Amino acid sequence: MAQISDLPPPKPIQDRSLGPLRTVMGTLTVERIQSFLMLGLFEWSQENAPSAWMYLGIAIRMAKLMRLEQDGRRMAILENQASDTKRFEKRSPEISIIRETRRRTMYSCFILDRLMSFGSERPLSIAVESMLIQLPCSEMAYDLSLEVYTGLLQPYEGSSQPQINDDSTLSRFINLVEIWGEISRYSSMGGRLQETHPPWDPRSTFYKLQEKTNAFNEDLPGTFTLSRQNYYRHDNHQATSTYVSLHMLASVCQIVLNREYLPFLPLRSRGPQGPPIGNQTVLNFAPDRFWEESAEDVFQASRNIIDLVGLCKEKLPLSSLSIFSIWLAGFMSVYAHHFPQIDTSHRLRSEQAESPHMGENLSMLEQGQAGTVCQALRRAATYLPSAQRYLDNLEAVDRCFTQAKNSTHGSLSLRLGEVGHGSELNQTGSQDKQRRGVYDMHRTSRSPMSASPKTRNSHRPMLEEPPKPTSSTSKSQLSLLGIDEGPLAMDTPKLFVDNIETLESQRMSWVLKDLEAFSGAGSLRVAFLG
Repeated sequence: MAQISDLPPPKPIQDRSLGPLRTVMGTLTVERIQSFLMLGLFEWSQENAPSAWMYLGIAIRMAKLMRLEQDGRRMAILENQASDTKRFEKRSPEISIIRETRRRTMYSCFILDRLMSFGSERPLSIAVESMLIQLPCSEMAYDLSLEVYTGLLQPYEGSSQPQINDDSTLSRFINLVEIWGEISRYSSMGGRLQETHPPWDPRSTFYKLQEKTNAFNEDLPGTFTLSRQNYYRHDNHQATSTYVSLHMLASVCQIVLNREYLPFLPLRSRGPQGPPIGNQTVLNFAPDRFWEESAEDVFQASRNIIDLVGLCKEKLPLSSLSIFSIWLAGFMSVYAHHFPQIDTSHRLRSEQAESPHMGENLSMLEQGQAGTVCQALRRAATYLPSAQRYLDNLEAVDRCFTQAKNSTHGSLSLRLGEVGHGSELNQTGSQDKQRRGVYDMHRTSRSPMSASPKTRNSHRPMLEEPPKPTSSTSKSQLSLLGIDEGPLAMDTPKLFVDNIETLESQRMSWVLKDLEAFSGAGSLRVAFLG
């Protein structure tokens, strides 16, 4: 019979209540950070946004507890203390690999932080000023354990830095991710609606972001620029994934930024022009060809994405970023097909437009630039649920634009379903009305089921609320009805639009909510029903 003294001591209550979670959270290692990053990345790709956001948060906090963002200073001190020992000299290649692995882990946290953050409900967790480590090195330097200097993400002001002697598409991608973070924040806060200066004024946020984006593209080394030759050059070294992601994101930056001044439904526009706002007189003094060049940037960036998709074929990186990029290019292709007067340089002109008898029995989504996009989304849908969602919306957008153009009375029955984290955009909408005074939406409290049968059964395009995700909080006895219906989500009032004019000049980001869908902060606002 066992004695009391022979029995193992009871486990603390916290160990029994948390189970393996306490073990996982109790040990800080780089490998554990990488594991949480991989979990977050996978959940993000599968549209499990709340889980992805929490996994990423754990990884970032672990990295901060390990002070990975300060490794540069700390490791320099250790190296100086051990520089005279033979033991350090023998292990220097190993230490170089360890240091670079830690740097890449921290910058992986930084990249996902910028891509998955959006607005006030998804704030950034890593300040760029806190990244006191040099950028990742090239693959060759990493493989050979070379001691190189790649520069800092944000160099210290007024301090001398060593000469940069190594460059890579990964380090360039990280610099671009920081610019994307600023563009995403700009859009989430209302984009052009928050501006007090016209977009060509150096004091405007739009102008500053455009300058940053252009400067980044102009500063790329010749071997990193977008070209068929450079693609195959990187393909020979199995390095196409970062190269493609770099140019996908560069194009996304151009599209999201410049579409701020493209109307959602340019039914009465004869060409690119500024959106109708309260201070229309100011926009009439735009520099020569300003609107044409801004629109051309959008269509050229979209064409770059489509060309990349055609180059990659089966080697296209299957990531949330690449699928989102393809969606943007696809939307602009549909947009250019229905409103060719905006695409003055014919960057996205389809073969069907050039030859009316070509593909008479094919939908515009099955040929030309849009066809390339849809084929890529169909292939990716096997692995990424978001691809099918984007594909469905492309088909619906095509129907919506077609019916909007065919509407003889200028009316359009629309239901904008505010789903997910939409509170910020609702605030933006109210700011829109206060600042410009021309986006007066007709809000009513009636439900769609209270409409007449004729209205309900009409074949006009209708923006319908997408299905809600299965809630994991509904099992809690402390859930609040109407608040905890979805994980970290709140419903907001429906918005009814009874006239085409109310959508003509709206911001594309506001109508589509695709930035929220990409980051995981919400869903695509609409599923268009014909």
